[in-house]
Amino acid sequence: MKRYMLIAILAVLFAVPSLAQHQHEHQTQRRSTGNTPELTIDTIDAIMDAVKRKPEYYDSALKRFESADSTASLLDLAIVYYAYPLSQNYKGGYYHDDADKVNNLIKAGKKLDAYRSAMEARKSNPASLSLLYYAICSAPEDTDVYYDLCKKFTSLCRCILAFGDGQTCENPHKVIYVADEYMLLYHYMNAEIQGQSLMEDFCDKIEYKDKDGNEGEIYFNVKDILTRHHKDAK
Repeated sequence: MKRYMLIAILAVLFAVPSLAQHQHEHQTQRRSTGNTPELTIDTIDAIMDAVKRKPEYYDSALKRFESADSTASLLDLAIVYYAYPLSQNYKGGYYHDDADKVNNLIKAGKKLDAYRSAMEARKSNPASLSLLYYAICSAPEDTDVYYDLCKKFTSLCRCILAFGDGQTCENPHKVIYVADEYMLLYHYMNAEIQGQSLMEDFCDKIEYKDKDGNEGEIYFNVKDILTRHHKDAK
């Protein structure tokens, strides 16, 4: 019940588009201009390089994000999300033990424990869509904290969709956790996953059906996630 309540709230407050609509807008833009969207994985790499040179960029962006600063920009969101893997707290994006722990508490009916665990985990991992979503699911409803978490979740989802068009492996969206693909599709776009396959160049292809019944495909770059996972497994 809470899951569908969240979708309804986000749809009303933030005018969430369907996944098909989102991709259609990118297709229309590409046809009309003949160019790919400006924001791509190369842009993400440039952002990470800038944060490597000046770590204070991350601290400033995170402060605006966590304080719900109205001046927080797409660049701030991109720094918070995509530069998080530079942190020593990032353990790779293949598994997500902190989020799994919170989810298990929710399944056990221990909502208060789940909420406390999620909020504590977010102190060292503010970029996780899973932790945000599980915090929402276990937070007291109709409170400032609840709506603030909803806004943060929505903002990061919008950020992911802003980079790349997700139409092909040549211009995919990028995530820092495999689980973020599912969080975005299920809980932001309200789509159902019909199939999934790993393509060349560490490109994750997901077949989906959106809330309007339209079927399509969306592509995510998971190269950094899988490269680190294979390296750590050796």
